[in-house]
Amino acid sequence: MDLGNAISAVELCARLIAFIVETCGNYKAANEEVAERIAIVENSWTRTRIQTDFIQPLGPILDPEHHRVLDNVLGILATKLEVAVSKINGVLAKKKKYGGELREGFFGFSMGVRRGKYAWVKDALDDVIRDMEEWQRRFDPSWFLIMRIADPAIDNQLLASAQRHPKTPQHHLAVRPGPSSRPVSPRPVSPRPVSPAPPPSPFGHERRNSSQNQQPQSSRPNAALATGLLQTSSPLSLAGGIRTVLRPGGPRSSIFLPPAVFDFTPIPYSKAKAARRRGSSDQWFIVDSLACRPGAREAMTNDVRELAQKLSCADPLTFGLLNCKGAMRITDPRQPSYIHSFDLFFRIPDGLEIPQSLRQVFLLYPGGTASAFSITRRIRIAQQLAKSISYVHTFNFVHKSISPESVLLLEDIESSRSATFLVGFDRFRSADGATVLMGDSAWHQNLYRHPSRQGDYPEDTYRMQHDIYSLGVCLLEIGLWESFVEYPSDTTPSPGGPVREFTAQSMRPGRRSNGSMALGFEAKDYMEHLARTKLPQTMGERYTKVVLSCLTCLDDGNEDFGGDAAQQAAADPDGILLGVRYYEVILERLNDIVI
Repeated sequence: MDLGNAISAVELCARLIAFIVETCGNYKAANEEVAERIAIVENSWTRTRIQTDFIQPLGPILDPEHHRVLDNVLGILATKLEVAVSKINGVLAKKKKYGGELREGFFGFSMGVRRGKYAWVKDALDDVIRDMEEWQRRFDPSWFLIMRIADPAIDNQLLASAQRHPKTPQHHLAVRPGPSSRPVSPRPVSPRPVSPAPPPSPFGHERRNSSQNQQPQSSRPNAALATGLLQTSSPLSLAGGIRTVLRPGGPRSSIFLPPAVFDFTPIPYSKAKAARRRGSSDQWFIVDSLACRPGAREAMTNDVRELAQKLSCADPLTFGLLNCKGAMRITDPRQPSYIHSFDLFFRIPDGLEIPQSLRQVFLLYPGGTASAFSITRRIRIAQQLAKSISYVHTFNFVHKSISPESVLLLEDIESSRSATFLVGFDRFRSADGATVLMGDSAWHQNLYRHPSRQGDYPEDTYRMQHDIYSLGVCLLEIGLWESFVEYPSDTTPSPGGPVREFTAQSMRPGRRSNGSMALGFEAKDYMEHLARTKLPQTMGERYTKVVLSCLTCLDDGNEDFGGDAAQQAAADPDGILLGVRYYEVILERLNDIVI
């Protein structure tokens, strides 16, 4: 789609939205739920229009592949809105033929009209809201990737857009809110699951399920039942924040927090924990601890400062990354100059609580039982995790430690709607920074690392493709819904599910050992075999293809991500092409899966 066609697509969307709002708006005076839905549609379109207007002058500096992806996604929105208008016109035709002509304000004179009279209007708007919000989640990663382009035209366009939209409204999501900072007394949670019963929330609320074995469900937002709206920041505000923290030598505000005493509550099988200030009943945080390497105090201080500043710009519902309040130096009381670790404090989105690690969820709701997560729920977790990794790339750093222990699920107990977030930044580094060719030999961590990054002294310099490989292992585990790691005792991990079988084969008597890296490649081959033979039956061919693309992303024959690292960096200094390939090969293929 060229620039002219892209502009035409935007204008077509504007006309379709205007028709939907005008047609359904005839009933908003008579029905509060209709008015609420119309407000959500208008807010969603305002956000979209700001983003599409931002793109149009940037055509000359956008990479052709990036431009093509953005244009294609705009075409998807136009198609969805055309379908919505067609459905509304069909209903109007039937109402006119069988139920009398609909006139503006027809129901406005009486509040006693049956609520069912508005059902078709609410259903039509619910479909539009769902389509627009799903489309927005698909569009945002490719749009925010623009902020990585090292061209002053981006800064000029941000300034011009901010001047045109000085009071950009926040984007509203139709989900039920609820405070996450209620005054409570957290109860300790055992790190060892002994039954499928869900654990108590560290925020003092039990699940309100009728059955002990009922799992958290993913549900469509329902504006009619919402008591309020969750808000995400305006796209221009988020984009400006990303641009600022990516700019070398740009202005920086202090991100380090003063020393304070906190009470911590463990999150089972998670690298993070919940915390609140001692003696206080107010806000809870999710805390990530980063051990300070010996002799690396200054370097780690700079790295932590950069990471915390980047994540302070994160919008959790948009990026799948929790917003960082700041970092705290944890020192030795007897030797204050000695830093044990750095604690990153993340804000918990309003209305979301009951934090559980993905590992904990695997163990609490095992496959083959009535409590196992549905395929729809698994797909949603996979989509959200892949989105989080996309924004890690947008912020120009690599995670280096992606596993179910670094994935956190937070649930809204009122609506049973949950969200997935990436935590566990204990091994992160800037994508441009020098890598440390040191690792560890922990098998349950190496399982999620590419063979070239396993062991005490990894062979390869870390790059985004290594995060993509780790994502592939997690997606395989999500698809099979079998935990690859189990904890028969409180702390000692052991192989679980299909990994148990591989471990038994690798340790059989008489087997010749060829070294840890060779064993790592055998494990990689085994996981590819599992993906090809086990996944299609449960998750389908599309999901399987995504998993295999991740697991083979560093293979020489992989056309999407493979190849020489130095040549790729030279050809793609801003990382735009890599981001676009990730968007098309991973994100979009996952988003195309409909159950």
